[in-house]
Amino acid sequence: MSRFALGDPWLEELATRRDVIERLMAAHLPNDDGLCVECTTPGHGTPRAPWPCSLWTLADEAHQLRALRNPGRPPG
Repeated sequence: MSRFALGDPWLEELATRRDVIERLMAAHLPNDDGLCVECTTPGHGTPRAPWPCSLWTLADEAHQLRALRNPGRPPG
């Protein structure tokens, strides 16, 4: 875990929502310039937002937390 600490309410809640984790990680991908395609879409977010963006990072950390809490089960 790096940006969000264990016990962070956003991380703890997101870790219970596999469907949301999967959607965030699928939508927030890098483009050819290394920018997040979702965050840099006009009208949505921050122009020139680098990937991994904060939402992808939060989803990845929630994904890792799920794996830690559910050893032996496929992550996701």
